[in-house]
Amino acid sequence: MVSKKVRKICADIKALKIQGARNVAKAAVHALSLQAEESKAKTPKEFYSDLLSAADAIANTRPTEPMLRNSLRNALRLVFFRLNSGKKTTVKKLKKRMKQEEKQYFQNVKKSSQK
Repeated sequence: MVSKKVRKICADIKALKIQGARNVAKAAVHALSLQAEESKAKTPKEFYSDLLSAADAIANTRPTEPMLRNSLRNALRLVFFRLNSGKKTTVKKLKKRMKQEEKQYFQNVKKSSQK
């Protein structure tokens, strides 16, 4: 189930309260991180399912925005690889990793804009 905070961000993106490809992508990654943080999933697969639901809701706010889709895809890929790496993982570790991914994404966006 998509969290209330994520639904609010989706509504803001759709209503054009958040504009610009970079700002929309940053909001999307933040929303996905919020969904991870608030997830009540008991297993890593349930957690991934929660993130997929949220990513789908976020992506549908601007279906033609490539930076939005790419940022979501990259964040989800991280979790997907963790699940399929053969190494045992926990929801707690995945939540922590999503928070790190959000931080790294914001740093990369900042560096990119400075260049």
